[in-house]
Amino acid sequence: GREHGADAERSSDAERRGGAEQSADAERRGGAAFSVLDLGTGSGAIALALAAARPGWLVTAADKSRRALAVARANGVRLGLTVEWLESDWFGALAGRRFDLIVCNPPYVATRDYSGALRFEPRLALDGGPDGLDAIRRVLGGAAAHLAPGGRLLLEHGAEQAAAVAALAEAAGLEIVGAGKDLAGRDRYAALAADERRSSR
Repeated sequence: GREHGADAERSSDAERRGGAEQSADAERRGGAAFSVLDLGTGSGAIALALAAARPGWLVTAADKSRRALAVARANGVRLGLTVEWLESDWFGALAGRRFDLIVCNPPYVATRDYSGALRFEPRLALDGGPDGLDAIRRVLGGAAAHLAPGGRLLLEHGAEQAAAVAALAEAAGLEIVGAGKDLAGRDRYAALAADERRSSR
């Protein structure tokens, strides 16, 4: 199940921001602005952190929840940061759009583990279905069509889901090009790219 202590959340957010900044070496030179999508943005924390750290980037943030987007927009206004906010069920409202970087922290708690203290958190943000992988399947399944050439997907996942993510990524035409651990040494996110070997066939 997903760990939700404050230290784990701060660690995870910091690692995603660090991973995003490391992906800046893929930034296109002399062309369009570097484009970023925060998929499943929630309160907008990651999108706003990226917009603040990289003012030249074009940051888009999408979420299925209107309530979450209202909070995110308000946070953006309060901080004076420019982000494109979109209501979208994962990639549903993003047809034809591609990004240099996609970051995503999807729900990955198995339904059976949505209990105890987790019951006080929004189910939409946590419940990943019977095996915790429902949202991850959808994100991985749609990512290749929304990555610009040389683009990267940074995906957070549960501490015991790394092998499943690798298998799902391969099936979706993606390859893992990096990974990160939390402060407890557990695998917590993957950096993925379109598998050029498959796309060149």
